[in-house]
Amino acid sequence: MTRLLKVSVFATMLVTPCVAFANAGVPMLALAWPAQWLALIPIVLLESAVSSQSIQVPFRQLIWPVGKANLVSTLVGIPLAWAVMLIPLFGVGLGLSLMPESAEMPTYLEYVLLPLTAAWVGGESIWQIYFAFVILTIPFCVISIFIEERILRRSFPKQDHAAIHAFTVRANVWSYVLLSALALIFPLTA
Repeated sequence: MTRLLKVSVFATMLVTPCVAFANAGVPMLALAWPAQWLALIPIVLLESAVSSQSIQVPFRQLIWPVGKANLVSTLVGIPLAWAVMLIPLFGVGLGLSLMPESAEMPTYLEYVLLPLTAAWVGGESIWQIYFAFVILTIPFCVISIFIEERILRRSFPKQDHAAIHAFTVRANVWSYVLLSALALIFPLTA
């Protein structure tokens, strides 16, 4: 494509009127990722405490490797897991777009479909946002375990891989259960 053609297409798109809607919903990454960053230090301390007895490494020696693993899983893993969770959303959106416009979608169907659409919720109800956050903790936990285990294996090459896997799973499950509980307790409205 020539440069002139690209500029022409771009200019045409800018001046062509289109309909815009303000009800685009809530991308849950915008709520979940900042919560993960705020919880990073307490999570590192919790996971280090949970893990110290499992692999017979003192708590203080675990803080840096567990911190590094959590930093990477928060920086890379959370957005990656969220992006993967967008895939079912597109499938649901395609399925709903095939419905006739006159068809009324029952309200309960929004809650039934919420596990598939948790990455980006409509936000009609505050409980949809809470429920979506809790649902997203599952893929976040899975990707965190995957990333953190690999980093911790490099940090502790002489440790048994099964022990590292076990403590990574246990520590992350505890972390995400606590994050879910805090999300349900913390009010989103003032």
